[in-house]
Amino acid sequence: MPTCSPESGALVLQTFIWALGLLAAGQTSTMTGTYSGQFVMGGFLNLNVVKWQRIAITRSAAIAPTLLVALAFRNQDTKLDSLNEWINVLQSVQLPFALIPVRLPSASLPSAPLPSAPLPSALI
Repeated sequence: MPTCSPESGALVLQTFIWALGLLAAGQTSTMTGTYSGQFVMGGFLNLNVVKWQRIAITRSAAIAPTLLVALAFRNQDTKLDSLNEWINVLQSVQLPFALIPVRLPSASLPSAPLPSAPLPSALI
Protein backbone atom coordinates (compact mmCIF):
# COMPACT_ATOMS: atom_id res chain seq x y z
CA MET A 1 0.00 0.00 0.00
CA PRO A 2 1.58 3.33 -1.04
CA THR A 3 2.04 6.02 1.56
CA CYS A 4 2.35 9.78 1.28
CA SER A 5 5.59 10.76 2.92
CA PRO A 6 6.64 14.41 3.11
CA GLU A 7 9.35 13.65 0.59
CA SER A 8 6.90 12.41 -2.03
CA GLY A 9 5.49 14.67 -4.68
CA ALA A 10 2.00 13.30 -4.00
CA LEU A 11 1.77 15.10 -0.66
CA VAL A 12 2.75 18.38 -2.27
CA LEU A 13 0.13 17.88 -4.98
CA GLN A 14 -2.56 16.97 -2.44
CA THR A 15 -1.73 20.02 -0.35
CA PHE A 16 -1.85 22.26 -3.41
CA ILE A 17 -5.23 20.86 -4.51
CA TRP A 18 -6.60 21.26 -0.96
CA ALA A 19 -5.40 24.88 -0.82
CA LEU A 20 -6.90 25.58 -4.24
CA GLY A 21 -10.25 24.15 -3.12
CA LEU A 22 -10.23 26.27 0.05
CA LEU A 23 -9.41 29.37 -1.97
CA ALA A 24 -12.24 28.67 -4.42
CA ALA A 25 -14.73 28.05 -1.60
CA GLY A 26 -13.69 31.25 0.15
CA GLN A 27 -13.95 33.29 -3.02
CA THR A 28 -17.39 31.88 -3.78
CA SER A 29 -18.81 32.63 -0.35
CA THR A 30 -17.23 36.08 -0.23
CA MET A 31 -18.58 37.04 -3.65
CA THR A 32 -22.04 35.71 -2.78
CA GLY A 33 -22.13 37.81 0.38
CA THR A 34 -20.73 40.84 -1.40
CA TYR A 35 -23.24 40.70 -4.24
CA SER A 36 -26.07 40.13 -1.78
CA GLY A 37 -25.01 43.21 0.14
CA GLN A 38 -24.80 45.23 -3.05
CA PHE A 39 -28.27 44.15 -4.17
CA VAL A 40 -29.76 44.88 -0.77
CA MET A 41 -28.21 48.33 -0.63
CA GLY A 42 -29.01 49.05 -4.25
CA GLY A 43 -32.53 47.74 -4.60
CA PHE A 44 -34.28 46.72 -1.46
CA LEU A 45 -33.24 49.64 0.74
CA ASN A 46 -33.51 52.24 -2.03
CA LEU A 47 -30.31 53.96 -0.91
CA ASN A 48 -29.11 56.55 -3.37
CA VAL A 49 -25.40 55.84 -3.29
CA VAL A 50 -23.04 56.11 -6.25
CA LYS A 51 -22.29 52.63 -7.62
CA TRP A 52 -18.54 52.71 -6.88
CA GLN A 53 -19.22 53.83 -3.28
CA ARG A 54 -21.77 51.04 -2.81
CA ILE A 55 -19.26 48.50 -4.12
CA ALA A 56 -16.50 49.87 -1.86
CA ILE A 57 -18.76 49.79 1.21
CA THR A 58 -20.05 46.26 0.68
CA ARG A 59 -16.68 44.79 -0.24
CA SER A 60 -15.02 46.48 2.72
CA ALA A 61 -17.70 45.07 5.01
CA ALA A 62 -16.99 41.61 3.56
CA ILE A 63 -13.19 41.72 3.85
CA ALA A 64 -12.66 43.77 7.03
CA PRO A 65 -13.63 41.01 9.52
CA THR A 66 -11.39 38.54 7.70
CA LEU A 67 -8.42 40.88 7.85
CA LEU A 68 -9.01 41.60 11.54
CA VAL A 69 -9.08 37.89 12.41
CA ALA A 70 -6.01 37.19 10.29
CA LEU A 71 -4.06 39.99 11.98
CA ALA A 72 -5.27 39.11 15.48
CA PHE A 73 -4.32 35.43 15.19
CA ARG A 74 -1.09 35.60 13.20
CA ASN A 75 1.55 33.21 14.56
CA GLN A 76 -1.08 31.55 16.79
CA ASP A 77 -2.01 28.45 14.83
CA THR A 78 -3.62 26.54 17.70
CA LYS A 79 -5.93 29.43 18.59
CA LEU A 80 -6.84 29.86 14.93
CA ASP A 81 -7.62 26.14 14.66
CA SER A 82 -9.85 26.39 17.74
CA LEU A 83 -11.63 29.42 16.28
CA ASN A 84 -12.16 27.53 13.02
CA GLU A 85 -13.70 24.59 14.88
CA TRP A 86 -16.12 26.87 16.77
CA ILE A 87 -17.10 28.63 13.54
CA ASN A 88 -17.89 25.25 11.98
CA VAL A 89 -20.02 24.29 14.98
CA LEU A 90 -21.86 27.62 14.85
CA GLN A 91 -22.54 27.23 11.13
CA SER A 92 -23.85 23.70 11.60
CA VAL A 93 -26.33 25.01 14.18
CA GLN A 94 -27.40 28.07 12.16
CA LEU A 95 -27.75 26.49 8.72
CA PRO A 96 -31.06 24.68 9.33
CA PHE A 97 -32.62 27.93 10.54
CA ALA A 98 -31.32 29.81 7.51
CA LEU A 99 -32.93 27.26 5.19
CA ILE A 100 -36.44 27.66 6.64
CA PRO A 101 -37.15 31.02 4.93
CA VAL A 102 -35.75 29.61 1.69
CA ARG A 103 -37.94 26.50 1.82
CA LEU A 104 -41.22 27.99 3.07
CA PRO A 105 -42.23 29.80 -0.16
CA SER A 106 -42.45 26.45 -1.92
CA ALA A 107 -45.24 25.50 0.49
CA SER A 108 -47.54 28.27 -0.76
CA LEU A 109 -49.41 27.88 -4.02
CA PRO A 110 -49.13 31.43 -5.44
CA SER A 111 -45.32 31.55 -5.35
CA ALA A 112 -44.61 27.94 -6.31
CA PRO A 113 -44.07 27.35 -10.05
CA LEU A 114 -44.48 23.60 -9.59
CA PRO A 115 -46.97 21.71 -7.45
CA SER A 116 -46.43 22.92 -3.92
CA ALA A 117 -45.20 20.80 -1.05
CA PRO A 118 -47.32 20.44 2.07
CA LEU A 119 -46.19 22.70 4.91
CA PRO A 120 -44.78 19.93 7.16
CA SER A 121 -42.57 18.62 4.38
CA ALA A 122 -41.49 22.15 3.47
CA LEU A 123 -40.11 22.53 6.99
CA ILE A 124 -38.03 19.36 6.68
